[in-house]
Amino acid sequence: MEGFFCATDEVRRRERLPPFAISLWALDSVGDDYPDQIVPPQALRNPPSDSLSNQITYYLTRSVILLESPAQWLYKKMWRQQPGRLTTFHTRGPDPDPQNRVTLINSVDALGMRKVQLVWRLPENFELQMRRAHELLAQDLGRTGQGRLRIEPTATEHDPMKSLGNAHHHMGTTRMHNDARRGVVDANCRVHGIGNLFIGGGSVFPTYACDGPTMTIVALALRMSNHLKSALSS
Repeated sequence: MEGFFCATDEVRRRERLPPFAISLWALDSVGDDYPDQIVPPQALRNPPSDSLSNQITYYLTRSVILLESPAQWLYKKMWRQQPGRLTTFHTRGPDPDPQNRVTLINSVDALGMRKVQLVWRLPENFELQMRRAHELLAQDLGRTGQGRLRIEPTATEHDPMKSLGNAHHHMGTTRMHNDARRGVVDANCRVHGIGNLFIGGGSVFPTYACDGPTMTIVALALRMSNHLKSALSS
């Protein structure tokens, strides 16, 4: 469990910032709980199917986390001194961009099906907005006497633009909008122009703001099921 600093809606509207959250991590623990994905050698990935290989990669990485966690906890409690410096972990969903999309290309796969191409880029003001979010946090930390925040990456040796990660939340490919020219599904998740085709998932959201979308997707699925039951009973 960890806490996050978030700005109020009023502050974000005034500063023209997207939803964001900032957490504080000890410099000597950055990455402890989030190891790089463990990928088996290609020779071990060839014999099984792609699906099985992906499952092995997924569960192997998480098994290592489970095995290491008790040892890391004990080490930190008994030997490691409290750090004098912290670093920030900033999370936010990129702004919706109509140029970000998944398209079909002319190349085909082994089954003769056209391959897909991902076009994705960060907003031009991404770094400026991230910096402004940290400035707001710095002001509050200083005002309350809780600490000081140094933002210059050359001084902290942690350049945020060189250590970007992603949460693998694929959003927006079937965006929800009542106008068929601007979205794929309507407010009830029905595909425009097709009476009995519905899509329920993260793809109908243009962005996930700054938190995991799982519970929102569950809520969407429940809402869509209620809509379908009402339509069938009427």
